[in-house]
Amino acid sequence: MRPTDSPFAVCEFTTLRASFEEDLAASRTAGATGIGICEIKLEGGREQEQLTAFRASGLAATSCLPAVPSILPLPRFEGPDEPAERVEAIRAGMRRLLPFEPQAFGRRETRSWCDRVLPGDRVADLPAIFGAPPDAGWRGPYELEVLSNDGTFGSAHPDSLWEEDAGELARRGHDAFRQLWDRAAVQMKT
Repeated sequence: MRPTDSPFAVCEFTTLRASFEEDLAASRTAGATGIGICEIKLEGGREQEQLTAFRASGLAATSCLPAVPSILPLPRFEGPDEPAERVEAIRAGMRRLLPFEPQAFGRRETRSWCDRVLPGDRVADLPAIFGAPPDAGWRGPYELEVLSNDGTFGSAHPDSLWEEDAGELARRGHDAFRQLWDRAAVQMKT
């Protein structure tokens, strides 16, 4: 990341309906420096091709999220019922995501677990929070992850952000982040 770049990333759950390649393009177009990669976006047999596209994008992998994200079953996420089998599925997902070299807030009143908004639109005082990661030595991008149900995980919210164009949503997310980042006057140590 160049010191003048905004340390912003987009998680692929934000652009759920877009393909992996569309996510790469949308993130770069929006000005992101990183992307949170979701295993569910990787296509079996195309992992090497998708890894090559990722590397060519210039984005950093800010996180990698396995298809089975929890040891215990979660609503609307597929996977085995037994915790031991889920652990193995998580391990397999991590092995699949490892080549991407990961760098390892919501509404005031939510309508469901899948009801988040863009930075600054509700609860969290993000400018107050932004100073903590750099103070602890973090130099990587901050990642946008929007879960905004369009019916994929149950009831559709009429104002679901997932209904938006991936590029427009990533751009709006970056703009919102940048306004808060600038307001926080965080000085990244280079």
